[in-house]
Amino acid sequence: MRAQLVALFTIAFTIVFAAVFYWVYTFTTTHTEERLRADLNNATRGAVTGIDGDEIEALYRDGVAKPDGYSDDPRYVRENAYLEQVHALSPQAIPYTMVRGGPSARRVGPASPAPEYVYIVDVDIAGTKHAGFLETDTLVPEADRAWDTGQLVERPDVYTDRFGSWMTSYMPIKNHAGKVVALLGCDYDASYVYEVRKKAQRSVVAVLLASYAAMLLLVFFAAGYFTRPVRELTRATENLGEANLGKDTALASRTDELGALARAFNDMSGRLARAFGELARSNEVLEERVKERTAELASEQQKSERLLRNVLPAEIAERLKSEPTTIAEGFDAVTVLFADIVGFTEMSARSSPLEVVRLLNEVFSAFDKLAEKFGLEKIKTIGDAYMVVGGLPVPRPDHAQAVADMALEMQAFMHHLRERQPGLAIRIGIHTGPVVAGVIGTKKFSYDLWGDTVNVASRMESHGEKDRVQVSDAAADALRGDFEIEARGTIKVKGRGELATHWLLRRKAPANAAE
Repeated sequence: MRAQLVALFTIAFTIVFAAVFYWVYTFTTTHTEERLRADLNNATRGAVTGIDGDEIEALYRDGVAKPDGYSDDPRYVRENAYLEQVHALSPQAIPYTMVRGGPSARRVGPASPAPEYVYIVDVDIAGTKHAGFLETDTLVPEADRAWDTGQLVERPDVYTDRFGSWMTSYMPIKNHAGKVVALLGCDYDASYVYEVRKKAQRSVVAVLLASYAAMLLLVFFAAGYFTRPVRELTRATENLGEANLGKDTALASRTDELGALARAFNDMSGRLARAFGELARSNEVLEERVKERTAELASEQQKSERLLRNVLPAEIAERLKSEPTTIAEGFDAVTVLFADIVGFTEMSARSSPLEVVRLLNEVFSAFDKLAEKFGLEKIKTIGDAYMVVGGLPVPRPDHAQAVADMALEMQAFMHHLRERQPGLAIRIGIHTGPVVAGVIGTKKFSYDLWGDTVNVASRMESHGEKDRVQVSDAAADALRGDFEIEARGTIKVKGRGELATHWLLRRKAPANAAE
């Protein structure tokens, strides 16, 4: 346990130490650079106070340099001597003066890496080299900003130019009228900046590593101190488990905290044994109840599934379970069949309600089997009327043929039924066209169809004749290749005017059978 405790605390302290180390290291690095930049800014501000702006303006305007780059102009001598004093007071700072733009822009400085007098114009005018001045350069944006704002501006980071790498500040030099006439630049060589930063980083690393080593020693000795009683208790507990529980152990007879803990342990073991026994029995009972409830739930779910699939098409039922919203889809071509039992009203008048229901159930159950046989979708029954559709909710190319086959078998079923129920017949109407199908509302779901195709199919049934299947022009066109069709002629249909209709007779015999 001691090793585990040492490892745990070592890992924890290492994580915390790493975070602290990173923060302190980053803070020290940043703070060192900020301190160097502050020192450079202070040196630049102090240096500019001793420069005569009017003299600098006149020197830059009409001063003349010798071929070696120097000048005997007393104004230059004073300027250069002052910059040398600034450099002597701050040996790491390299001061220089410069002006912005124009062929007379010059730079001076006692310890700058470039010659003391330097042109810093943006362009070389007509290739002219002005006497005694050896270099040209372009001002950086920070120098421009110092000139425009009249305030000290520092470069945001250490930068590199053709003379080397520098940390730089720019301070405007003003004449007696307060106009900026030149800039005082002051540089720290990057090697000096890096060296100061490395010294600070090395100091931080040394201090933090020493602290980390001291912390590890503290963790090691503290773990041994705090785990010693625990190790004793562990050994006593192991002996207690091997001894006769009816006898007192040496540890249980102790009068200190370990003895009290051992006695409490014996009592707790007994209680835990009894509790675990009761828990095991309760768990068995609970598992049986869960099995029973799961079986009941599965049975009820199966019942609900069967009921839902009897009410709605399987595809629509699945969609409603995952998306309980209104479902409406358009289908370009489906075939709708309406059938009505002729003579049912008269039979109902002379039969009991129970007999009527039994007969209607027999007929519609037979029709349901035919719909399932031909893969059609029963939509609804209205009294003694039956509605079925082919081609939805899953489109199929032979929807008209499947509906026609069902219609002929419905006729055959009613023909056999008439042997037991004289006077009963069937009237069927079929139409092919587009519809909208879906489920609307939030209660008592029903899959239904809407559109003119439904109305025309209903008119085909109501304007037909018993024991015959009347089809529209659209349905006849879809069926002619497989069925014998007989033209009935034009009939007047309510709401539609004159419509050409046909009788569906039978399926055509296969070509090889005719031969």
